[in-house]
This record gives sequence, C-alpha cells and structure tokens, in this order.
Amino acid sequence: MTNEFGTVTALNNDGTLYGNFAPSGSNFVEPFGVAIDSSGHVWVTNSGGNNVTALNNDGTLFGNFGPSGSGISAPFDVAIDSSGHVWVTNSGGNNVTALNNDGTLLGNFAPSGSNFNGLSGVAIDSSGHVWVANAGGGTVTALNNDGTLFGNFAPSGSNFNYPQGVAIDSSGHVWVPNLEGNTVTALNNDGTLFGNFAPSGSNFSEPWKLAIDSSGNVWVTNYGGGTVTELVGAAGPVQTPFIGPPQLP
Repeated sequence: MTNEFGTVTALNNDGTLYGNFAPSGSNFVEPFGVAIDSSGHVWVTNSGGNNVTALNNDGTLFGNFGPSGSGISAPFDVAIDSSGHVWVTNSGGNNVTALNNDGTLLGNFAPSGSNFNGLSGVAIDSSGHVWVANAGGGTVTALNNDGTLFGNFAPSGSNFNYPQGVAIDSSGHVWVPNLEGNTVTALNNDGTLFGNFAPSGSNFSEPWKLAIDSSGNVWVTNYGGGTVTELVGAAGPVQTPFIGPPQLP
C-alpha cells in the first residue's frame, strides 16, 4: 500500500507489518496508485511528483520514470497489461500514458471522443481494453490496447457520481465505486449496465477503491467512513497470480 507521507508499506498475509520502503533516490511525492508486474516490480504513481517510481521485489529502487513526451501530470492510478506495459491515468493532464516495462515511453493517449475529465482509476480486462474512470465527467472510458477509443460509457441507470477506482472480475464486469453517490456500479464488458449496488447495511460512505477476491467478493474502501465493505459473492471470482511481497535486504 502507498502512504501520502512518501513510503510504500508491505503487509504479511495475516495483516502484520512486513516492511516500509522508501529507498534512496525513490523520489516518492504523494505516492498514490500501485500495481505489481509479472517480474515483481512494484509500480507507484507519484501524484505530487509527476512521475512513476518502480521498486524491485526486495524494496530497492528499480527506477523513476517520467520520460520526455509522456505527459505524466498528477498521475492517479496504474495498471499493468499482459504484455507488461504500464498504464497510468493522469488526473492533471486528462490523458493516459503507457510505459514499456523498462520505463521508456510507449505512448500518450487522449483519443478524439474519449471525453477524459478528472481521470482516476484504471484497470485492464482480459481482452486488453483499458478501462478508466472519469471522476470529473461521471463516465467510464475504455481504450483499445493500441490507445484508440473503444467507447465512453454512462448507460441509463448507472448513477455514476464521481467514479473512482476500477476493478474487473472474471466475467468481464467492470466494477466502479461512486465517491459522491455512495454506490458501486458494474458494467458489462460492452459498457451496458450490469447493476448498481448499495445493499441494506453496506454503509457506503464515499467509496473510494475496490478489489475482487478469488471467491468473487467485492471489497470496497469507504474514504468517508473509515471502514471496508464486503459485497459477498457479487462478482465473478478473480484469481490473482502470487508474486510475493518485497523481500527485505
């Protein structure tokens, strides 16, 4: 997990502390989004530093990346595709940046019609579509894996209201928490509405980020409530490959 004070914290699978990491040269400035690639590199967006930092799996520095032309500006979230490309949403630039796995620039994308507005969460589905929440626009945009537009989505009844994080289940449903709507919306993989969720007792309070486990439970953090809500069995199960935590030197 990232900490706004400039570190990355790793926990053991029982919730105890494994380690805090801020290696020399990491240049962490308001670290925010985090993703782990197939080589175990931990990629972190520095929302206050306009770059992306990657750690090796022992917590040492792999590199800081903000290559010329990348358009990285107040980067919010990060996701890794099946080819190892690193996709970054830029809340300050209303564009999406893709890096190669060595941190060099693959491309900078804001295709015509994308309607990017206050970009927040990002996730990548099994077809390589890059799904981006537009917090400022109340929509979700999907790009093809070459950065062209797949579509903009705000289907009738979706109730998008400052959408934040994005997660995708094994059935291809796109799950999005609505920070100012206190609901969670799910889309089908064609952008049509799958459903809106705010079941009795969920106590959603500014839902911020979410993740889906191997049993199909949807875990939602409540920024305004200081709690975590679990929607039991609501999604298709997701089997996350085990990479392992950073190894202490």
